[in-house]
Amino acid sequence: MNISIKKMLYGVIPAVLVSMMASTGCSKKLEAGDPLPLIYKNVYLVGDATPAGWNIDSAKAMIRSTDNSAIFTWTGPLKAGELKFPTLRNWNSDSFMSLVAGQPITDSKAQLAPNARPDIHWKLTTAEAGTYKITLDTRIPTVSFEKVQN
Repeated sequence: MNISIKKMLYGVIPAVLVSMMASTGCSKKLEAGDPLPLIYKNVYLVGDATPAGWNIDSAKAMIRSTDNSAIFTWTGPLKAGELKFPTLRNWNSDSFMSLVAGQPITDSKAQLAPNARPDIHWKLTTAEAGTYKITLDTRIPTVSFEKVQN
């Protein structure tokens, strides 16, 4: 039986994408000429710097912007410690991580870590503890920590 590569790609690739979408908690929107963007429904905060600690089941949900589906925000207390941004309440979910271990919150650069690898975090010092508005842009990716209260 002759099966062309074109037929295989049209049959297999969509099935793979649907499977990926179901397992990663994201949806993908394809536009001609664009790279494959990941559009996440949820992003959470977890880490000993957050109110949830390292309890993934209690990870704090960020709020997705109604104007831009790539922007997530959260406002609340942070203490000295580390944090990261998983896209599911699951340790193996795609996560937004710092570029280097112990990256200060003054450095806005972030990376998407498929399946939470590499597992590296931002670090807040005791002097930085307080209430923050955190804004994560999942497309670029970047994160900003704006202190709103001590």
